[in-house]
Amino acid sequence: MIEAMDACRDADVVNGPVELTRVGLDQISETLLQDLKPLYAQAFRDSRMHQRLVEDMADAPEIFQLFVARVGHGRREVLGARVIESKIHSEFDYRGHPPVHGKRFCVSPTARGQGVGKSLIEAGKNYCFGEMRLEALFGESNEIGALALHGREGALYSLASIEECSRRNGPDENVAFFRKFIEDRAFKRYRLPAGGGIRFVYCNNAQTTASFMAAGYAPRSHLSRTP
Repeated sequence: MIEAMDACRDADVVNGPVELTRVGLDQISETLLQDLKPLYAQAFRDSRMHQRLVEDMADAPEIFQLFVARVGHGRREVLGARVIESKIHSEFDYRGHPPVHGKRFCVSPTARGQGVGKSLIEAGKNYCFGEMRLEALFGESNEIGALALHGREGALYSLASIEECSRRNGPDENVAFFRKFIEDRAFKRYRLPAGGGIRFVYCNNAQTTASFMAAGYAPRSHLSRTP
């Protein structure tokens, strides 16, 4: 299924209004895959996000939706993308919820800070919580900019994954560094050491939120209040 969605709230980004499109697994064309290559190449140094997207598609997950933000005319530039897919990660305790993740999230450097990433996150949440009636949407990332954005948009961070994010530091030091990273925009392009990344979850209601907080997840505001 290919579905045109509402334009991003920030109407003019780079060369014109940004539009979101939702694409089902069986509708992803070779042309679209080629259009995504330049975007994912900019994600981080030696990025393999495009290759991993193709690998995800080959696995044919039960749930798979690609959200794409474009601008311009004709074969328009891709400014951002995010996938919602079912995929089990061994590091997660899903607490009885379906293992549905937001993955392959990237916004072009020229469009960051202009509402593109926020709109992609909102579109994914609307799909999962509104259409699929899920109560939790999971994610993980090593990218400080993306992690800070997820926290601002209401995701709960796994404190255990923060405490373990660098073997060179103790748990309290890792929490202190992470707090500094997500609060100081000077670190927005910083990437944490390779590994499982920081785990997080979006919750659809107060009961689910309470369940994950009792299991060691915390909102951004909790980290900011930590002395």
